[in-house]
Formats: sequence, structure tokens, C-alpha cells
Amino acid sequence: MTAALQAAGPPVHRGPVLTLSTVTGTAATASELAARVPGAVAEAMEGYGAATAAVQRGIPVLEIRAVSNAVGPRDRAAWRIPDALKALEAASSVLTEVL
Repeated sequence: MTAALQAAGPPVHRGPVLTLSTVTGTAATASELAARVPGAVAEAMEGYGAATAAVQRGIPVLEIRAVSNAVGPRDRAAWRIPDALKALEAASSVLTEVL
């Protein structure tokens, strides 16, 4: 899947997604998490529950996230929601070809 998405052109990062009960709002917390889980590519709240349910039922699962803002201080002015939605649309157009 990673190779197919990379070949299609959108930026792709593969790695652990941190499951948290809240967003990381400080640079210090972001640094602590990065040290604790080297190679983490994002943080999220929703994916773990969906993946756990799928695994318990023997259903293959893949999480694709389009990231609109960096982990760390909450700077809403820096959020890139339209760019994230475009990236998700680009990734989605590849999925039917790969699956």
C-alpha cells in the first residue's frame, strides 16, 4: 500500500501513530512523546478503537490519516485543513486500484 501511494504522488509517511486521549498542546510534551516512540508519524484518538475491533473480528485494517496540523503547540493559524483534505482525496483515489 505504501509503495502504491508513493507511486501515485502524494507524500506518504509510514510508521506508528500514537493513540492519545487528548491532543498534544506543548512542545515539551511533543518532544517527550517523540523520545518515547521513535519514528512516530502522527497522533490520533480514533484509529486504535477501530483497529482493535477489526483485529478481534479477523478483518484486515489499514489506517490512512491526512494530517492538517503538526503535533505541539496549538497554532490554529498554521493548520492546513484544505491541504490535508486534498491529500486524503489523492490517497483515496489510489485505494480502489490497490485493494
